[in-house]
Amino acid sequence: MKRIFSCAAVVCLLLASGAVLAQDPTSRKVSALLQEGRVHAEAKEFEKALFKAREALKLAPRDPSCLATTACYEHCIAEYESGLSHALQALKVGGPNPWVHAMVGFNAYGSQDFDLARRHLEKAVAAGPDKIIKTNYDHAKNVLQDLKGRTYSIVWTFDPKKVFRKEEDGYICIPCVSTNLPYQAASFELIGAKDHKILKTNGSEFLLVLPREMESFKLRVRAAVKAYTYKAQLKNRRVENPVPKEAERYLGKSWKLDPQNRVIAELARRLRTKDVGSTVDNFLKWMNEHLRYGKYYDFKDAADIIEHGSACCVGWAHLFTALCRSAGIPARPVRGMVKAPDLVPVGHLCGHSWVEVYVSGAGWIPVEPQRRKSFGMFEASYVRQFHYAVGGNLDNPFLPDVNAAQMAGLQQPEYEEGQ
Repeated sequence: MKRIFSCAAVVCLLLASGAVLAQDPTSRKVSALLQEGRVHAEAKEFEKALFKAREALKLAPRDPSCLATTACYEHCIAEYESGLSHALQALKVGGPNPWVHAMVGFNAYGSQDFDLARRHLEKAVAAGPDKIIKTNYDHAKNVLQDLKGRTYSIVWTFDPKKVFRKEEDGYICIPCVSTNLPYQAASFELIGAKDHKILKTNGSEFLLVLPREMESFKLRVRAAVKAYTYKAQLKNRRVENPVPKEAERYLGKSWKLDPQNRVIAELARRLRTKDVGSTVDNFLKWMNEHLRYGKYYDFKDAADIIEHGSACCVGWAHLFTALCRSAGIPARPVRGMVKAPDLVPVGHLCGHSWVEVYVSGAGWIPVEPQRRKSFGMFEASYVRQFHYAVGGNLDNPFLPDVNAAQMAGLQQPEYEEGQ
């Protein structure tokens, strides 16, 4: 799920610009360091590439090529604030440059400065793909669309003969798409069912559908989603004490995660600080440095993932949730869908899990555990459905999702996208 644009191609473009002239020993050393960094970038060794770029920058601190290349690699390892600073410096000393505008825009977006990102990405896109490399051009257009907002028309066709479990009265529980959120609004239409009703439980909403005998039915959802940042709420929040009861229940043990597990508790203790934001950032940093994405579904507890060293999105979400709860931060795994053209066929969304943490004075804040600097940011490529239960009417927190998957095949619903 991580988004990495073509850093190696970007460096080639800058070196070809002649910004660094290899005429004296210092310039030749700078050029050699940037070339070594490019080799590392082509191998996706971005931390090594960044080290080389920073060494070059020490020798040529006002060279726009060094500044912009450093900003590029900083973006690749999610050091967005530093990347933004270096990209802005590159513009200041080197003048307007479409590719550098793209670097400002990408790093501003990662830093959750959406207005700045929009201004600079519009300038980069206006120059055309030849000026900034097509990969970056496409990514810039994608970010601009996220900032503008996306509307998804999603259709599921359900076969009740394949249902995992029905309620006692014959109704089938399946997920709704969340609505009335700062970043998402949704409506639905049910076609071919005999009856339906809304089940509200544990803060989520689900559809209870009564089929006509064993006939298939369709669920059509329209979801309007926009990129959203909680940066202002987190900065200006007033701390509440104690944590509200609605959030406090997300501190304890639940399905496949135990915050008091010895391995979880020890890791959380090592990474915890007095500040919620820095604690969350430490958890994200550790997970992205020590885990890889893999098809490990059969973990019995979130602690198993630490030993295994990899997990699917559900595992990443459960481990992050367990660490937060162990540190005294209410957290809950969330289920939804995401655009993932590298994982599912074009025109389909992919089932996905991420997390929400409760921050006193700011409320429930989204986090993508697989992205290093995702705290407080919701991207328009995501569609939220529900958060997992910790008790109540749904004894299996996956039940609605399992029903949907069983009746509609894999969790890859078809969709169309409009403005």
